[in-house]
Amino acid sequence: MAVILNPMQLTTKFKNNQSLLLSVLLVFGIIAFLNFFSDRFFWRADLTADKLYSTSDITKETLANLPDPVNVRIYFSKDLPNQFGLVRRQLDDLFSDYSVYGSNFHYQFIDPGDGAEADKLGIPKLQFNDIKHDKLQVVTGYLGMLITYRDKQEIIPVVDNTQALEYQLISLLKKLTADTQPTVGFLKNYSTVTLNKDLTILSKELRKIYQLEEIDLAKEVPANIHTLVIAAVKSDLKEEELKNLDRFLMSGRSLIVLQDGVNTVTTPVNFNLENKSNLNALLAKYGIVVGNQLVADIYNGTASFNQGLLTFNVNYPLWPKLLKANFSQTNPSVSQLDGVILPWATALSFDQTKLSPDALTTKLAQSSASAWALPGNTNVNPAEILRPTGEIKQFTLAASISGPIKSAYSNTKSQHSDLIVVADSDFIKDDFVKGAYGNLIFMQNLIDGVTLDSRLASIRSKDITTRSIKDQSDQQKQFITMFNIFGVTLLVAVLGALRYYWRKKSKTLEIKAYE
Repeated sequence: MAVILNPMQLTTKFKNNQSLLLSVLLVFGIIAFLNFFSDRFFWRADLTADKLYSTSDITKETLANLPDPVNVRIYFSKDLPNQFGLVRRQLDDLFSDYSVYGSNFHYQFIDPGDGAEADKLGIPKLQFNDIKHDKLQVVTGYLGMLITYRDKQEIIPVVDNTQALEYQLISLLKKLTADTQPTVGFLKNYSTVTLNKDLTILSKELRKIYQLEEIDLAKEVPANIHTLVIAAVKSDLKEEELKNLDRFLMSGRSLIVLQDGVNTVTTPVNFNLENKSNLNALLAKYGIVVGNQLVADIYNGTASFNQGLLTFNVNYPLWPKLLKANFSQTNPSVSQLDGVILPWATALSFDQTKLSPDALTTKLAQSSASAWALPGNTNVNPAEILRPTGEIKQFTLAASISGPIKSAYSNTKSQHSDLIVVADSDFIKDDFVKGAYGNLIFMQNLIDGVTLDSRLASIRSKDITTRSIKDQSDQQKQFITMFNIFGVTLLVAVLGALRYYWRKKSKTLEIKAYE
């Protein structure tokens, strides 16, 4: 049977085919245009509260302002366990974005092969457990990175995740592109804590970026020291040493002081005595007064104590725990911090009569509004129950002065200096850092903020937020408990009754419509 199409039908069919072809070509054209456009201009939405997956402004600025090419060689072995395939893809995506932000940023993946080149650079060979053919095997490989700029180079030995990589990379780029390597000094004499014994964790992290030097105040602080850290001074400094400290601050450099207002004695009994070091008197002349009463807070860390053969863990009010709301939100060095514990801290205050009118004062860290002060000679044994005494209020635990600072020994003042005081020196010791990682970040941020760039803190602090449960009143707690017991059941019953009602009503309407 033959089908004969008239000319009108043929014309219509041709037009339909032509329209289809044009539609297909149009779709391909739009896709090609979008690919071309997105390769040069891209946009993403980061829905996390702290913008964990967004590139920081300082990263974009650093990459855009690289004066010469930076080459990153990523030594990534091929036969690694499957989970590291994701790390490779994340690295590729991250560095692809970086190369868009900075035309002088270049990267490439290198298969280390037998590892001769990687070993020579100091990138270690790692061992991994992997399951192949239903058998547990040990696999070796490399996960390191070489960053070169002009005739300088830096190594990141292990890159097994991308969480801290942004901070590592940008801080190293700042180090490589700086005319001179930044140097941080630590007071050697008088300080009761040392870099190589009590602050080994901090020292290890700082040496990745800075040169560290121990300083003797018997002579003037060397000119290459940009930031000086003084921690846990409990005795008097000589007058000439105080003057050298004053000269350092007046030269426009930065001073960070971790100073205890009281000395806490834990053996043979537990009590606190005022720290009468003349360093506190010097700080008061600059406008920051270190108090002599311990601050207790209902938001606190956990302390361990022994009773006979048993060890107990208890909430210890004399170890105030600082949440994000306790930090200054105008200072980038601390605005993203959370979960910092300051053991046996005292209160700080500003003496406005000592401050220059042009100086900027900041309360960097404060206790909660539910804190109180303890008088001297108080039993500070964790086994003792410490109840609120005196006025319940918020106390300043870390403070800073930035800008012109008046000299303690003359009528002059600095053009611009930074003085930071934390009313506690224990928080950065190894024992406390192991239990409160936020303490290490806090100290690193303070040093970075006055030595390199305070915005570096916004990168490092991305992943340390603790989602603490907000304190609830007894009435709120009771309401939540009753709702969990009865409310959910009642809600399900109400929804079921409503569904039954609507189904019955719909059925009635259908019957009426049929009739």
